Amino acid sequence: MLDEKDLQAIAQIMDEKIAASEERVTAKITESEERMTGKIMESEERMTAKIMESEERMTGRMDQKLAEQKQDLIQCMNVIIESEITPKFNLLADGIKDIQEKLVPRSRVDDLEDEVKFLKLMCRQMAEDTAKLKKAN
Repeated sequence: MLDEKDLQAIAQIMDEKIAASEERVTAKITESEERMTGKIMESEERMTAKIMESEERMTGRMDQKLAEQKQDLIQCMNVIIESEITPKFNLLADGIKDIQEKLVPRSRVDDLEDEVKFLKLMCRQMAEDTAKLKKAN
């Protein structure tokens, strides 16, 4: 049979074996964690790179679409200007031209004003002369 020393020796050997086993398991777990952390970091970096590439592609596409829309808007505005606004301006220009043709030149108006002033003056003088002649009779 085993005595107390033998049992203690067996317990000590068991403790050493368990401690060694725990150290190996801990080392393996740590190694596994490090590998997983590295893989996660690599995966995260790859995902970040892919996201950045995707964003750059989308930004390029959006810029291209915006440029196309801008060109479409410019073309639409040109069509509207040509079909709606330009004809109206042409009508206005024709109307102004007709009005200008019918207007009496400013010099003629000035001459007529001078003649009217002169005629008023003559009418007044004639009225005064007529009044003097009536008084003399």
